[in-house]
Amino acid sequence: MKKQNNKLILWVSVILFIIVLVGFCLTLISYYPYWFGLEKRTFYASVNVTTSGGGFDLNKTALTFGKISLGGSASRGIIFDNKYNFPVIAKINVIGKINEILNYENDILIDRNETKKLSFSVRAFNETELGFYDGYVNVKVVPAV
Repeated sequence: MKKQNNKLILWVSVILFIIVLVGFCLTLISYYPYWFGLEKRTFYASVNVTTSGGGFDLNKTALTFGKISLGGSASRGIIFDNKYNFPVIAKINVIGKINEILNYENDILIDRNETKKLSFSVRAFNETELGFYDGYVNVKVVPAV
């Protein structure tokens, strides 16, 4: 009788373990888009802060701001077209020295079927150190909760 009870306890334990494991896997799959994103894009970004006049860089594959002088600024944008049937959030993360002078919104809500410009600007205050600033702008798109 004791052997049968041990087998029963073992089978119940195995079944409960499988149920918990399946539940964990389903939860992991359902949160995947929130954790890892629906899509990710990385853009190179650069600006040269000088004492001389400014200059444009019309590169269409990067956020290049060209040259700006102290006290000057420049703006660029990325057009995002939300083709998903639900609202999304574009999460912006910038790495590199350009983050010191780049202005942007961290999280941008984009409604379904909406086209929105993600705006970026650099500003060189009179105290800004002269030189070349560059880095990468990472855009991760996640479902809006």
